[in-house]
Amino acid sequence: MSTSAAPARPDTEVRAYHVRTTLQLLGEVDPSAPARVRGHLASEALAAIDDASRLTWLPGAIDIALWRAADLELGTAGAARLARAVGLRHVRSGQLSGLLQGVVQLFGLTPAALVRWMPRGLAEVHRGVGTLRVDDLSEGAARLVLEELHPALTDEPWLTAVARSLEFPLDLCALDGEATLERAGPEQAVILLRWRRRAPRP
Repeated sequence: MSTSAAPARPDTEVRAYHVRTTLQLLGEVDPSAPARVRGHLASEALAAIDDASRLTWLPGAIDIALWRAADLELGTAGAARLARAVGLRHVRSGQLSGLLQGVVQLFGLTPAALVRWMPRGLAEVHRGVGTLRVDDLSEGAARLVLEELHPALTDEPWLTAVARSLEFPLDLCALDGEATLERAGPEQAVILLRWRRRAPRP
């Protein structure tokens, strides 16, 4: 008795504005960085980025390659700072700011409210990557799980970038802390976000 192979999983997709914001913030960190990073991307990918409207869904492989290049050119620490800046730009003045403002008006500006909104925010930017859920939420910490992780994302710098982009509650709520990637696949990624009251500055 023969069995048919499971259908191939569709490729991931990313909003064009996310890729453009990443390249823009690269330039604010280092004016030469965008050119260096773009040098790692295929000409077809660059054309797609330049020609797309803001809300166009681009192949997710472009975003994966972009973060691989950012990690190479900026180093792990530099790419992490960039990812945090991208997440903050999205929620402060970018495409996601209006959506998040409604949450803040209903539930207040608290880490817990912002964490609960994260699955919706991720789905607005990325498609087909998996399903983000809040696995645990306590005073000072949240554990998020990206389930049904797309195989193309396993062990990719992209996952660390997503984790660090979720640090925006630290900036919005004036807290110290960090997000760490505890598991990078296969099948699921696990992100731990910790926060604490910001220490007085000397």
